Amino acid sequence: MTGHAFRDTRLGAAREVELPSGTVRYHDAGTGPVLVFVHGYLVNANVWRKVVPPLAGHFRCITPDWPLGSHTVPMRRDADLTPPRHRRGDRAVPRCARSARGDPGG
Repeated sequence: MTGHAFRDTRLGAAREVELPSGTVRYHDAGTGPVLVFVHGYLVNANVWRKVVPPLAGHFRCITPDWPLGSHTVPMRRDADLTPPRHRRGDRAVPRCARSARGDPGG
């Protein structure tokens, strides 16, 4: 992996996935039903560092570094980063989202 930056070890193992728009780094902790965490602009997966540990005992917690300004792996130069409308696939995946009003992890 390139572009290493500090991420709390409580987020789990660092992994990468190749998408058409580029590489997205994420962290994977726990087992069970999947929770995908969504952070806001100019922050990264570390915002979930205090939330993931208690949930990882019951869920598989996926905390991506979304390309929203604080990611360390650049997207492809030609990537369209326009936010899509909210879509649901055949299978809904629970998502945890962070408000700009405060850190859910305290």
